[in-house]
Amino acid sequence: MACQNQSTVTINFAASAKTNKLVWYGTSATGGTPSTATPAFNTSSTGVISYYVGQVDTSAGCYSDRIKLDINVLPTPIAPIVSRDTAGNLISSNAIELSWYKDGVKLTNTGATFKPTAAGSYTVKTTLNGCASLFSNAYYYLVTDIIRLSWDEFIKLTPNPFINNMNIDFVVKGHQKMNIEVFSAATGAKVATRMGVIAGSRLSFSELNPGVYFVRVSSPDFKVSHQLKMVKL
Repeated sequence: MACQNQSTVTINFAASAKTNKLVWYGTSATGGTPSTATPAFNTSSTGVISYYVGQVDTSAGCYSDRIKLDINVLPTPIAPIVSRDTAGNLISSNAIELSWYKDGVKLTNTGATFKPTAAGSYTVKTTLNGCASLFSNAYYYLVTDIIRLSWDEFIKLTPNPFINNMNIDFVVKGHQKMNIEVFSAATGAKVATRMGVIAGSRLSFSELNPGVYFVRVSSPDFKVSHQLKMVKL
């Protein structure tokens, strides 16, 4: 058995005697030129591919009959897609034999629903009939960004990461509106501004490219000013 596009195929048998060597005839049931070099098995297409192999007694120069070796090339499953639900769980589009990874390190979780406990880059892959898919899209998970100003004052932006829309909620004494400035983490340039935003607003940032941003939330008099790191998918 092999998986589609598998780079090497392991053959678990050898010649029967020290003076014997395996000889390969490729996919030729008859004719052809025998070679002691193991062929490069073609795994680009799924299905059963037949190769033919025999033995040669190197001291006597005698060749055995050839036998057929069937290699069943199985399809590689499609890589899952990772999304996030409203409860903050990461969801895999595929639920079959999953392996989750955080920053490239394999985790113990194997379920289709996964609640991260730490910020990081999360990926998942699925395995079917022993064939593993490519990794899913990387999902950069950050905990909900909230800044506590006091026991009853806060600034909160959700979700993080976000796709196009960002929710802002806040309680800041003496202020009913806040200003929002978005800066590119890569260049430091200001890329978006929203002025006079009230608590509970849903803001669209569909004009931004996917990436990492710093969002500064400040009062109109700048006596309150805080910056949060956000990821746009």
